[in-house]
Amino acid sequence: MSSHGQQTPDVAIAVPHTGSVSMRWAVRLSELEMPPHTIVTKSTGAIDLAREKTVEDALRTDPDWILFMDSDVVPPRDVFQRLARHGVDIVSGLYYMDNPDGVHPAMWRLDEEESPAISGYDREGLVNVDAVGFGCLLVSREVIDTLERPWFRWTKGYDDHPWDLQHQGEKPGISEDFYFCHKAQEAGYDIYVDTTVKCMHEKKCLLTDDGVFLQSQLNPSN
Repeated sequence: MSSHGQQTPDVAIAVPHTGSVSMRWAVRLSELEMPPHTIVTKSTGAIDLAREKTVEDALRTDPDWILFMDSDVVPPRDVFQRLARHGVDIVSGLYYMDNPDGVHPAMWRLDEEESPAISGYDREGLVNVDAVGFGCLLVSREVIDTLERPWFRWTKGYDDHPWDLQHQGEKPGISEDFYFCHKAQEAGYDIYVDTTVKCMHEKKCLLTDDGVFLQSQLNPSN
């Protein structure tokens, strides 16, 4: 691990987005307690290309850290300080995903063939995992410099990958966040989630005309 002990580190916040964000998210971005030399890079388009572009733009400012923030994940105001204090190269906050299999944290252990997502954790604090989402993820500059490009690539549906779930009947390939995590692990980096850094994940839902929750965006059965 490289030295991150500078008193005032330079940070870039990398945000892929679809062209609009919620008021809650915009307000929280303005409230973040960041070091003085912090810039925000943002890009639209296919998610892997958008993430790649935000990193390209970030590197022009020579940051020590890149804080990846999705435009629908709302972190605590002091997210940078709380993630950086661990002194590890890759660490995520905790937020939840909603998919046809239910709700689970956006963190995975991929050696568990029957249930690759982590549905729970034993304690509050750092949890070592194989892969995370990029909704709220702090990555050191060292990692970016070490990994060969592309850092992100969406291969789901058309390209076999050691981490895909074809054995569970899914299509070949993986998402761009898994792609990055696999490359980082292959380069010798550990990946962590700080389960005390709790984030809100904004998702659309359907409410009946009398205010009853009908279904979520991705899980019609709920």
